[in-house]
Amino acid sequence: MAGRGSPPAKPVAKARTAGKTKGAGGASKGESPSDPCDITITTVLQGPKPSALASLKVGASLNVQLHGTGSATSVVCSVPGSNAIAGSLAFHGIAVLISCIRNGNSYNAEIITLHGGNCEVLVSRTKSP
Repeated sequence: MAGRGSPPAKPVAKARTAGKTKGAGGASKGESPSDPCDITITTVLQGPKPSALASLKVGASLNVQLHGTGSATSVVCSVPGSNAIAGSLAFHGIAVLISCIRNGNSYNAEIITLHGGNCEVLVSRTKSP
């Protein structure tokens, strides 16, 4: 909690992952609270593409990448090898993830539940610059 005279805390993206809250700028299990790109978040794919998800199973890994340019940039999850878009990511704080990817960080999304067209993924960093 910020004391008197302390600068206000910056809002950060947070998500509940395995009972723990962690996100951009959040610290857990010895990680640095000063690294806003150490992002781990569980979220549901938006606009899932059944054709891309059809051959995938729980535990499969998807590439997380930017799609589009400028203010129309979105974050998509694609199938390795084919680059077919499986769906997109949308959560509070997505701008932090976009900035981190632009700065050379890499992320993947592991499928943790897959029911029909509903796909939940665990997004985490795989490489920092």
